[in-house]
Amino acid sequence: MRQKKKETKGDRKETKERRQRRKEREREKKRKADRERKKREREKETEREKKKREKETERERKKETEKETERERKKETEKETERERKKKERQLTLGVSFFVFFLLAAAAAALGVSFLSPTKTKQHRHLLQCSPGTAPAAAAVLLLLRRHPAGGTQQTPTHALAPHKQQQQQQEQQQQQQE
Repeated sequence: MRQKKKETKGDRKETKERRQRRKEREREKKRKADRERKKREREKETEREKKKREKETERERKKETEKETERERKKETEKETERERKKKERQLTLGVSFFVFFLLAAAAAALGVSFLSPTKTKQHRHLLQCSPGTAPAAAAVLLLLRRHPAGGTQQTPTHALAPHKQQQQQQEQQQQQQE
């Protein structure tokens, strides 16, 4: 059998140093691997954070654009409702003014008073024909308000009056003829 070679003190020291160097190299490898691993983890983490921030900014942009479109839509509907309101207001004002005018004209005609001369009637005819629907009514009012050719006011025809008014008018005419 082979005998083990007796180690000398120097040999032992040398092997101990080799062992230490080997352990040191292994530790260095581990440290290096740890550093690399940590570096990769940090890179992954920063990448995740970056993606998260991008998603968040994208969400905020979408919300902002939605809010902006909503504001625009709201403004547009407000403008539209304002236009409609003004249109209705104009129609109502026009309708009320024509109604009042026709009431006054009818009252004047019933009383036999004419407040428009033939020349003024011709001058203001375009005012009475503001809209196509009012043209026939305006023509009727112009006929009612026309001055009598003899210079006096036009009398309302008897057939247009109520029965008791017809009798009154006939009596007045008879009295005038007798006088």
